[in-house]
Order: sequence, then structure tokens, then C-alpha cells
Amino acid sequence: MPIKILNEDLVLKVSSSYDLSNFNPNKYDDFLEKLCGTRKYQIESIKNTCISHSKNFHKTIIE
Repeated sequence: MPIKILNEDLVLKVSSSYDLSNFNPNKYDDFLEKLCGTRKYQIESIKNTCISHSKNFHKTIIE
């Protein structure tokens, strides 16, 4: 039986509540727009990853 993977399963779930004094992803908007162009999903992914790392949610990259 093949494994069924949904797009929702591949999305990093990051809480929208975070300390802006620790990390403010919005100050990188201009850079990310130049880097990613019109790929808004890519900008969102980069921001979510940075927010997740700034919260020290995971102890190691393997987690």
C-alpha cells in the first residue's frame, strides 16, 4: 500500500506569537523579496524557519 503524503504534512507549523525583540523577520522583507522574487511561499517558509530557530524550539537540528 503506498504512503499518502499531504502538502499540509510538509509545512513547518510555527506559532504566530513570538518576541519581536528577539527576532523581527519583517526587517528582512526587502532582502527576501530580492532573493525570492514573486515566490511568496518561499518568503513565508524562510521567515517561519528563522522564527522557529530564534525561539530555540529545537535543541538540535536533528529534532
